[in-house]
Amino acid sequence: MFSLGMSPSNYPLFDKPDVWNNFALQRASQGLLSLFLSLKQTPIITRYEANSNMAYQLAKELNYQIGFESSLFSFKNSDPQPVLLILDRKNDPVTPLLKQWTYQPMIHDLFGINNGRVDLSRAPNIKPEYKEIVLSTENDDFFNKSMRLNFGDLGVSIKNYVNAFQDASKSNQKLDSIDDMKKFVENYPEFRKLSGNVSKHVTLVSELSRVVNERSLLYVSELEQSLACDSNNQFDEHMKQLGEMIGNNKIRSEEKVCCTLLFLLRYEKSASIANASNFLKQELLKHHVSQDSIDMIDVVLMYASYKYRQGDLFNNDNIFSRGKQALKRGLQGVENVYTQHTPFYVDNLVKLIKENKPNSKIEQLFKLLPTNNSEVAASKLSYKARNRLIIVFFIGGITYSEHNDISKIKSQLGSEYGINLIVGGTSIINSKMFLQNLNNSFFS
Repeated sequence: MFSLGMSPSNYPLFDKPDVWNNFALQRASQGLLSLFLSLKQTPIITRYEANSNMAYQLAKELNYQIGFESSLFSFKNSDPQPVLLILDRKNDPVTPLLKQWTYQPMIHDLFGINNGRVDLSRAPNIKPEYKEIVLSTENDDFFNKSMRLNFGDLGVSIKNYVNAFQDASKSNQKLDSIDDMKKFVENYPEFRKLSGNVSKHVTLVSELSRVVNERSLLYVSELEQSLACDSNNQFDEHMKQLGEMIGNNKIRSEEKVCCTLLFLLRYEKSASIANASNFLKQELLKHHVSQDSIDMIDVVLMYASYKYRQGDLFNNDNIFSRGKQALKRGLQGVENVYTQHTPFYVDNLVKLIKENKPNSKIEQLFKLLPTNNSEVAASKLSYKARNRLIIVFFIGGITYSEHNDISKIKSQLGSEYGINLIVGGTSIINSKMFLQNLNNSFFS
């Protein structure tokens, strides 16, 4: 996965609704051109989400720059040649709002990962050597093997490592919980030498566990997943559950706002939504959520309500829906109630990969950039993504959970359809960064 590192402080994305800030457009195009040069591959086919002017602007700018700098891009592409797919975050505001339960996405969601570093300096009673933790798939075998494990399996994996050392040291100290393992590591300094990087992960997982319990995140996540994934209309029940959550003093303002957004996005076509929205905002204010945070609700809806999206985030009767049957056809493996959600683009991408003839519904979602390239015109392969390198780029940022699903697509469809995938975005976001991207813009 690649990121162009475009934060709202250095490269605010928007100039006005669905229009790039010029500096951000320049940075995005330069970043992608650099990627093409490093891969020695030039996309011969560019598709972009049909409702996104920003995706079209970027596709057009890339096409112009490649033509203008044709001498730089004169290398011979692999055959068949790569596809660039440009996606717009506004078509899926749900994924970045959800709590994550696999290791790497969870770390980024709760602490943030900045250039491979995690800042734990504010954690209580943290040892000096763990105030900043470095995560690297190249130099950290445990992280490389565990980064996509769900939180339950992660605890088992760490326990196995610690148990092995305990057997070797002939210690009888109990290891029934993450807290027990943390104490064991602290009592046996030599474990840190023998276990390589595992000891820092004991500390990191211990901190994750503390935050999950302290902020009641299992409770929060169950409602989030129900709002995002339940195909039945449960307006009244969800409204009741959300009201109870807003009134719960153990739940942080950030989680209350995210759940309110999920509810309003889920039911925004309901006849009762205006009254519900006003009531929920009053409840948030009553329970000490700041006015600035409440104002972000309207900002997100201004950016990504159903009037501005394409596809359907919630209706499982649609061919490109996120319903359970589509999920089963696309990617196998709903692991538990907290990880039901599959990012919206996954089913669309799977359809694009599997399609072997022109499909009007795919064409409606993913427009083909007009080009004068005779090779494309003659190829009759403009609708095919199979047997290709597919570069997927997210305007507005990509999440680690979306990267995880790219890995699943590669493992389940890669050999059968002969595809390889590279995914990236303007930045790698979590819920906080997603809202900041909009707060530092014309929307606010």
